[in-house]
Amino acid sequence: MGIRVDLGQGPVTGSVIPHISQFKRDGKVIGFVTNLGLGGEGKRRRQFDKERSQAERFLNDHVRTTFDPLNGRRHEVLLSLERVDRMGVSINDVVKFYRAANSG
Repeated sequence: MGIRVDLGQGPVTGSVIPHISQFKRDGKVIGFVTNLGLGGEGKRRRQFDKERSQAERFLNDHVRTTFDPLNGRRHEVLLSLERVDRMGVSINDVVKFYRAANSG
């Protein structure tokens, strides 16, 4: 039984560490394969690129957007931190206050 991890695109089984491999034909490197593991339907998720730099860019974008819980919300978080710092409270205090005010 393989390891199951959610990479944001359904469960993945097998090799869960995304990686780049050389793609060879007749012993010559003709490109690079970015392997993202198996998708929930059991199919391999991979991309072919001619240049290693393209494969690395794709892999970095995939890892950043898949594993980064702040993806797309950095600005919101930083703005909120700035606002609560000016008020002299922590984000945890704000969350506790909000939960208490909305629990009843």
